[in-house]
Amino acid sequence: MVSRKKKRRLNHARLIVGEGLGEKKFLSYLKELYLSRDAGLSVKIKQAQGGNPNCILEYAIRQAKAADFDSVLVWMDTDVPWPRTLDKKASTNTPPIMLLGSDPCIEGFLLAVLGEPVLSTVRSKKKLAQLTSCSSVTQLNFLQKFPQADLEVARKNNEVLDLLIEAVGKA
Repeated sequence: MVSRKKKRRLNHARLIVGEGLGEKKFLSYLKELYLSRDAGLSVKIKQAQGGNPNCILEYAIRQAKAADFDSVLVWMDTDVPWPRTLDKKASTNTPPIMLLGSDPCIEGFLLAVLGEPVLSTVRSKKKLAQLTSCSSVTQLNFLQKFPQADLEVARKNNEVLDLLIEAVGKA
């Protein structure tokens, strides 16, 4: 008897680690928008629950070792200086880890996506709260405040946004 089961295509497995819950929620929103079921890509999004850049990278390394990921990306704030050894530690990992920074924090990044000037961390948080009527990034309705059409325009001038969209949607 001939088996009529459809052969499953193996997916490229990617781990994306955000610094905190705000990053995780935004990444999950991007994944909903840009990852199609037939993309040949499986994306796992995790949050490192804050900390310094070394702690966040260590978390990503542990998560990557716990499962068999083909690629790993870490997205974290730049308001806490990254140690000089961070890039080397990320690039010598197997698989190599791509580091992306929000300047100076996710709120500043989101202001830039909205076309607003990027301010200090504290001022970025206040400005984003004023513009969105949300006291925290974790409470934002990304679909309402960051529709896909606006993201497509913003990604042309925002390299980090463009790389994040590619990370969640391309194998």
